[in-house]
Amino acid sequence: MHHLKIKAKDWFWIFVFGIFFGTLFGITLYILASSPIFDGAILGGLNGFFIALMSLVLITVGNDMILPKVDQKYWNSISFFLSFLAGVFGSLWANFAAMTLGIYIIDGYYNNLDFFTLLIGLITYLIGFVMYLFVRSRNQQEFTAKQYKESRLHLLQAQLNPHFLFNSLNSVAELVYVDPKKSEHAIMNISKFLRSTLDESLKVSLANELELVKTYINIENIRFGDNISLKIENIKLSVQEIFLPKFSLQLLVENAIKHNYVSKQQLDITITIEKIGEDIILKVIDNGKGFELIRYGTGLKNLKERLEFLHNGMLMHESKEKKTTFTITLKDNYENIGY
Repeated sequence: MHHLKIKAKDWFWIFVFGIFFGTLFGITLYILASSPIFDGAILGGLNGFFIALMSLVLITVGNDMILPKVDQKYWNSISFFLSFLAGVFGSLWANFAAMTLGIYIIDGYYNNLDFFTLLIGLITYLIGFVMYLFVRSRNQQEFTAKQYKESRLHLLQAQLNPHFLFNSLNSVAELVYVDPKKSEHAIMNISKFLRSTLDESLKVSLANELELVKTYINIENIRFGDNISLKIENIKLSVQEIFLPKFSLQLLVENAIKHNYVSKQQLDITITIEKIGEDIILKVIDNGKGFELIRYGTGLKNLKERLEFLHNGMLMHESKEKKTTFTITLKDNYENIGY
């Protein structure tokens, strides 16, 4: 019963069930002894509460301070001992609290306190063992689900890399003979851009993503004669502390460039960053021609799915004449834990 990773929600239910079944046990015992039911309920509830409390303390101490320092072959024995102690100490604290509160303790229980304390310790171990099997099974299921999610996300990300490479090379192919210096500059930017694709992280900081966007626009501006401008509006948020799926903003910027007549007119792209409640809201706004209907191709569907996987997030759009806005909403877990 080692490294029992119990969540706060699990501990809540452990306390609830401990108090409930302790109270039920106390009532039953006092009914059989023809003693006051109320006192039995209080004594049983106190036992359930203090045993759960001692389990919380000893399991936490065992996992964090004891087990990492001893050989793994002793883990089960130590865990058995800690679970047993949780029952013993929890029972002793419950008895002390009951006496302090003036709760009547039946003679059969009081006169055999050592026996009942040891018995409760043993029962606590058995309950802890069942709890361990349940939590281990659940953690294994969550780990398997996470592995599947990660493999799916890596597959989605792998679909993007060739897409970026082909578009970037097409942007400079026509410059090789026309303007060698511009093409050299473009190739350096492409090299910088592609270097970022070698990082297998599923999420990157917003600061890195914005740098990626700037590099991409530099590449495209060589092709379109500096007809693309970028403006970033940040409402007092640290771009180093916000994480998002890799290539999120870059894809939306690329989409804006691809669907507008950049070679014939100026395209202004604005990225806004703000926090509303607990959500991070990112918008990519362009002053292009607008769309009556926006179809989600491979790239947008890919981004939408990655947002849902990593953030329970959303991708939305709004298009009017001379203005198209794509909105990314990053919900919980945008701090890049686990990926």
